[in-house]
Amino acid sequence: RDMISDMITKLEDEAGRDAMKKAFCDKELGQTKEQKDDKADDVQTLHTKTEQAASKAAALQEEIARLQSELSQITKSQAVLDRLRGKEKKIFEATKAKTEKGLEGVRTAIKVLNDYYDGSAGAASGIISILEDIESKMTAYLADLTSDEETAVAEYVSMSKENGIDMTTKEKDVDYDTTQTKMLGKSIAELSSDEDSTQEELEAVTAYREKIKQQCIAKPESFEERKKRREAELAGLKEALEILDSEPSLIQRRVAHRKLRGVEQNAIVAASA
Repeated sequence: RDMISDMITKLEDEAGRDAMKKAFCDKELGQTKEQKDDKADDVQTLHTKTEQAASKAAALQEEIARLQSELSQITKSQAVLDRLRGKEKKIFEATKAKTEKGLEGVRTAIKVLNDYYDGSAGAASGIISILEDIESKMTAYLADLTSDEETAVAEYVSMSKENGIDMTTKEKDVDYDTTQTKMLGKSIAELSSDEDSTQEELEAVTAYREKIKQQCIAKPESFEERKKRREAELAGLKEALEILDSEPSLIQRRVAHRKLRGVEQNAIVAASA
């Protein structure tokens, strides 16, 4: 009887411990699942942000390369423009000096002839007319030469100014894009570090969850099955204990019955005598 009582107590204690373990397992599995899902979402979010930042940084690098190529072309174009302007200026100055010298000679010749003939050139009048015509044409040529030079200078200044503005704008764009690229590089490093840390946390949570799963559900018999089995065992043991508890009264009834039967037999024997 005491053995049965001990077994019942043991089974009840085991059932209590099992219930506590189930509560622990349900709590830990639920919490770790939520933590795992949250960490997985965080890892994915950080990974997406890192990729977006890297893509933007790559686009900026391409933009910087394009701008630098254009700046190089502008520099080369300006250098060519400077050389051409220099050559044109030299040609203009040489031509102008030569024309001015020739014009001065024609004017001197006209003056000498006019002075020599003192206004009555006679036969020399034809030569003077030719010289005056040459003077007029040379003066017009010199004016056109100067006008062309002024136009060329104006065009050169305008193109140089446009190149300068274009270069300034592109250089500022390069500076801005370079700054943005550096900021993105720093952001990418921080995001990558956060992603690595979060990934480690995810792996730790996953490993702990797997450990809990092995303790809680990686067994052939479930809690419900153990509970049913234990309840059946408890019911059987309690029934046995109740039977044992009732045995003294049964024994007493049997003894009384036997005594009654003995009295009746003695009476019968006495009557027969």
